[in-house]
Amino acid sequence: MVLKTLEFQKHTHIPYSVTRAKYFSNGIITENPIQLTSDEIKSIISLFFCFKFHYPNFDDSKVPEIITILNERNLVFNITRDFGRHMIENLDNYYKGWLNHIEKTTFHFDKILKNTEIINFVEMALLDFMIIRNWEFGKFFIQEFSKIIIDSTTLERNSLSIKRALEKENDYLKKIGEKILESDENLETNESLLLVITLQERIIKNTVLRYSYTLTSYIVRENALELSLKIDTYKKTLSKSLNLKWSIDIDKGKGKGRGRGR
Repeated sequence: MVLKTLEFQKHTHIPYSVTRAKYFSNGIITENPIQLTSDEIKSIISLFFCFKFHYPNFDDSKVPEIITILNERNLVFNITRDFGRHMIENLDNYYKGWLNHIEKTTFHFDKILKNTEIINFVEMALLDFMIIRNWEFGKFFIQEFSKIIIDSTTLERNSLSIKRALEKENDYLKKIGEKILESDENLETNESLLLVITLQERIIKNTVLRYSYTLTSYIVRENALELSLKIDTYKKTLSKSLNLKWSIDIDKGKGKGRGRGR
């Protein structure tokens, strides 16, 4: 089977809190089986994808993380959620038929998060394909995360001069890494790598390899919560990095040469 690259389409996400409130009456959830709308079920499935992607073997110890995902205020988890939704919108005919069946099913809403068919669907129609789509997730994550941690004004002001400086480097990734560590020497290795790839994506586009996107996917999968807690740190680090002097002074050392000619 040939797996096509994802087409990112506009969609309507319904927050879990909105769907949940819809089926509450006087603070008590309805006991009658309900049929969700297409956007409601797709939105819930995208949340399933998020916590199964980050916590494949979640148990009671992961309840706080699951609640965080369902609250949908965590910017990192929300990127994963959105990628899951794009996968849903790109299903092939077989899995699209399965989804249509789920959309016609009635649920007890208070038990929907433990629904076996939805869990199986997420694992088989979405997660099983991540071994192939990891690079696409990494690219999508970098593009979305960069919008959060990079100030567009600072980037616009400095990107051209930085790009010119990097074009003169034999190893521009090393140069980016040096500037990031110069801005914050306390970063963990995986954090530095993520920020290097982020700047590379925004400054010298179309140079990021699939390997780097795949590496991003693994970093995010294992460290999503930690990354989300340090967003402000990354903003400051990249702002400082972008404002550093990246080029070598080409006139350095020319003074002596001029002096001899006098």
